[in-house]
Amino acid sequence: MNTIKSESQQAFNRVKGAKLKEFALVLVLFCLIAHCHGQGTTTIGFQGAAPGVQTMVGANPYTDPASGMQFGSLTPESLLLNGGGIAGYPDNGTCYLEVGGDMRFGPHTFPPTSPLIPFNLLSFDAAELISGPQTLTVVGYLPMAGTVTNYFTVSSQTFQTFHLDSSFTGVFQVDVLCPAWSLDDIVVSGIPEPSAGVLVLLGTLCGLGYARARRRPPMAAG
Repeated sequence: MNTIKSESQQAFNRVKGAKLKEFALVLVLFCLIAHCHGQGTTTIGFQGAAPGVQTMVGANPYTDPASGMQFGSLTPESLLLNGGGIAGYPDNGTCYLEVGGDMRFGPHTFPPTSPLIPFNLLSFDAAELISGPQTLTVVGYLPMAGTVTNYFTVSSQTFQTFHLDSSFTGVFQVDVLCPAWSLDDIVVSGIPEPSAGVLVLLGTLCGLGYARARRRPPMAAG
């Protein structure tokens, strides 16, 4: 009788251990997904120019100090920070980015290197610069190849908010093609924080441990 109870207890413990490993793995993966993809939105503004001042950015690509997002000019024209309050230029009360041509941005270096960092582009504010109405061609690049495109028209020096459709989910790089325009308040989500790497490693280790536990043959009864 004791032998039967002992074998039953061992079997129960093995099942319990496997269930706990499975639960731990699911919990870690859930936390990882929630951390990387379920974060709240972030608004990327621009700083560095006082009211009434235009300041050329110091490098191409330019890295926004608050968000780490990089902005690169695809044409010879430069990127400038406009502090607002300058006659003949848009003014929304804050510093914004003057773009004298086509531009590219993303949360990584240019050209992007592996691993790619996908994010969701939700909206941005844009206005004319000084050259009249312009069409913005917004192209998003997907990690598994392919692109998505939205089109907008800026027809005023008053900033407007333009919302991207759902196809701009999980892009790693965005090009905005336009001869001359102004940009501010880019709203994104899903950019992983540095600690996400720790969760990735933890999830991987738990997954390996769980796989090994499933492959291990059951212990023979003594």
